[in-house]
Amino acid sequence: MGALVGLTNPNIYRTNNIADKMLEAISYRGESNESAIYKYKNTSIGTLGKDKLAHNNTEDIWAILDGEIFNLEEISLTLKESGYIKDKGHSQTEIILFAYECWGIDCFKKINGPFSIAIYDQRTEEIILARDHMGHKPLYWSLHNNHFIFASELKSIMHSGFIPQTPSKEGISAYLSLGFIPQDITAIKGVNKLLPGYFLKYSLKNSIRIKPFWSYSACFANKQKLSESDIIEKTDELLNQAISRRLNGNPAGCLLSGRLGSACIATYLKKLSKNKLSSLTAYFENEGLEDLKTAKEVSANLHIDNKTSLLTPDDICAELPKITWYLDEPLADPATLMTWKMSQLASSSGLKTVYSSIGSNRLFGMHGHYLQYNQQNSPKNIQQQITKKLLGYFSKVLHLEKGYQLANQYIIQSPLHNYIADSVIFDTKTLSKMSPDLNHCFNPEIFSQKFFRIKDLESINSFLYFESKTSLADSFLTQYDRLTSAFGLNYRTPFLDLPLVEFLATIPEDKQAYQGSTSFLLKSLLGDPLPATSINNPKINHPFMLTSWRQSKDFQDIMELLAKGLLVETGYINKKWLQKLSSPKYNPKYSSIQIWSLLSLEIWFRLFLNSSSFSSPPKMNIKELLSQ
Repeated sequence: MGALVGLTNPNIYRTNNIADKMLEAISYRGESNESAIYKYKNTSIGTLGKDKLAHNNTEDIWAILDGEIFNLEEISLTLKESGYIKDKGHSQTEIILFAYECWGIDCFKKINGPFSIAIYDQRTEEIILARDHMGHKPLYWSLHNNHFIFASELKSIMHSGFIPQTPSKEGISAYLSLGFIPQDITAIKGVNKLLPGYFLKYSLKNSIRIKPFWSYSACFANKQKLSESDIIEKTDELLNQAISRRLNGNPAGCLLSGRLGSACIATYLKKLSKNKLSSLTAYFENEGLEDLKTAKEVSANLHIDNKTSLLTPDDICAELPKITWYLDEPLADPATLMTWKMSQLASSSGLKTVYSSIGSNRLFGMHGHYLQYNQQNSPKNIQQQITKKLLGYFSKVLHLEKGYQLANQYIIQSPLHNYIADSVIFDTKTLSKMSPDLNHCFNPEIFSQKFFRIKDLESINSFLYFESKTSLADSFLTQYDRLTSAFGLNYRTPFLDLPLVEFLATIPEDKQAYQGSTSFLLKSLLGDPLPATSINNPKINHPFMLTSWRQSKDFQDIMELLAKGLLVETGYINKKWLQKLSSPKYNPKYSSIQIWSLLSLEIWFRLFLNSSSFSSPPKMNIKELLSQ
């Protein structure tokens, strides 16, 4: 947990108390409510907790941190040998500051852990921002009317009063396509996200430079020749180290979904932790019961207490406005309800740390669709090989969009293109009818073309890379960061430990899908002790239906209010199309997630574009909010 804010203001007299105001909007993120702010001339940086703010001996370099360093001892030892540390007892923020003095920008690539960092270097008159390799910690920034402003969350920037409450059409269109807002795009015009593995340098002379300090794609290019037994042994070693680094001596909870990845984390935690361990499972009423059964079986086999939380239609109506406020940006993933419930359960059980299996499906390639789409890209499929080369050529020679359109017109689609096309919530044809104003603001097919420029990424690796750079950071890590922080929890993700991430990328593809299964590696690590239902239950995509909720009167009332809402009023959504979508005749298999995405967006509009205060979550349920 932690929070960062900062700004430079051309008017030195308007800088006072703005950082305090920004921290007010995200005060729930801090382990301490006490703000720590450094001001110099027209620049302020701030955080929550005195130990999160540090300066060097000459007090001309200041640093703030949101996150943790899991290789602190290793970095400290190197700094001590270099003469930058002479005694013990330094905070993590101080270690980062010393590392910056020693290595400059290269210090960020040496940190293993979730972090967002801001450094104010008065010697060079620069503010440096950095975000961790995989995107655990959020970091937003904007340069508007000569104001440079940054914060851990969008609502903090909005609360400053310097940024207009104008929606980004590109961001909203991207959300309606993908269900989340990818990469450096946001929902607010003029505000950007710093990409994972990147740093930003802002000169007080009003110039910005953004570059990567780490390359995930480079890891894929360094394939190793290892046997299956070597891969299993090395993965086991790295996973043991990853979990051992994250143990803090306190009782902990494991978020247990009944799937293979979470069963693996629970197994290793049970083996390595000397403290009490509980498993936490949330499930929808009348749905997901098979996963609940598996979670209970895994817990029983490991002799750990399984705590459960039931999600009902009443919970949806009561909790979704609060969840949306904490999420900060619209997110069309109904699983946020489960994340919220499990975090609430952990907090009420007195836990402060929870462990998640986030990353297992992507880094280990355990989604069933990877193999499905991979077959389209087999070496025997000559058309696909030509497609990839031509797409890359047209993208380089011509303007990206024109090059793509030409290639798309004459040659067969790539597997990654087909996967994205099948994954969107609203395709371009549907969006043209539902929202003509947004239809041309974001094209997921063109968006995917930037990933064709990555060398040495074929078949399964192309999916792993694409999802790790998009949905992993912008959907899954986003919701866990926000919703665990809402309940004062630290969440930890052993599968995203940097050495493990880099090693898994070097595994040859024929070993990733060994014996026709992309989950063979985790199955090999677990062996026989766990139930067959978890061992043979790889991650698959289920349509979100919540049948009982759709049949409730609350749902009908909400749909009537949605048809009169801001999305319709502002012309973003066609009213007749929305009424058609909610009709019982419309296939619920496809319409449920579409309705959910529009409802979440309407709530976000009301909280972030139709409000003048962002300092506390709403106390209204959905119907009360939409009735305003």
